[in-house]
Amino acid sequence: IPRKEIVVGDIVVLNTGEEIPADGILLEAISLQVNESNLTGELMVNKTIHEELFDEEATYPSNEVMRGTTVVDGHGIMKVERVGDSTEIGKVARQATEQSEEETPLNIQLTKLAGFIGKIGFTIATLTFIVFTAKDLYSYLSVNEITDWHGWMAIARIVLKYFMMAVTLIVVAVPEGLPMSVTLSLALNMRRMLKNQ
Repeated sequence: IPRKEIVVGDIVVLNTGEEIPADGILLEAISLQVNESNLTGELMVNKTIHEELFDEEATYPSNEVMRGTTVVDGHGIMKVERVGDSTEIGKVARQATEQSEEETPLNIQLTKLAGFIGKIGFTIATLTFIVFTAKDLYSYLSVNEITDWHGWMAIARIVLKYFMMAVTLIVVAVPEGLPMSVTLSLALNMRRMLKNQ
């Protein structure tokens, strides 16, 4: 039977070297050892159906096997109890992909900093627009008189030129992506550090 067709209640034979397809309870275990390193970090876990041989310090009961673990030695028979996202490894995968609604203190501080920098950028852009527009309008009007539409077009060009400059300053100065970029930078550096170990 293909793995994806296994359902709760199925009986599965476990042999050496096979990956366990679902979470379940052992019905039979003969010298069964399982590699649970991807779930618990333990390379060799003895599995048994005899309660007197249960390992009290094991992460999971000694008569249970988990999806995604591998049979290292021995063989056994299990009854499927959980499949898909209901399995332990499915729960871990789901938790890893879920995004937390709770913001970290770092993200809170970065959001505040981005807002502060944004306000400063907006203020500087507004002041720049007012000062440069006033200066150029004063220079133009002190030399030229507005007698026809050419004069109004020249004034509109001056205002538009400094308006575009102010918008450019705002776009450059407002760091909306600062919290996200710092988070990505931290994640990439963490990955590099883990590779170097």
